[in-house]
Amino acid sequence: MPTVVERIDVGIYQSSWIGIVKIEEVFDARDQIERLADADHCEKFIIIINGTQAKSIPMDLRMLTQTINKGTIANLVLDAPFAGMLMGRMVNKIMPMQTEFFTDWDKLLERAHALFQGTPS
Repeated sequence: MPTVVERIDVGIYQSSWIGIVKIEEVFDARDQIERLADADHCEKFIIIINGTQAKSIPMDLRMLTQTINKGTIANLVLDAPFAGMLMGRMVNKIMPMQTEFFTDWDKLLERAHALFQGTPS
């Protein structure tokens, strides 16, 4: 399974991208995150995309923009491959979606909690 979704905390959900990730798997991860957020009664939430084990990611910008959850406050990306960083920056240019990139889990998690709580950084 190239995407694994888990609850890190209420309102903070992680999608780990593993191996060769297909766009259908990203849509499935989106749906799983929405179900977790609904179960937690969260209208707004943070998504962590863990790219540590990703070998290949979908490169269709149009399709990737359709995977964005309506309740997402921000996408925080850990260890994105170079292509992933480029795609994230392109999405930022065409959609009002905050995407930030990290190489340190602790800093990412601190940022996720701050954003979820509405704390400016």
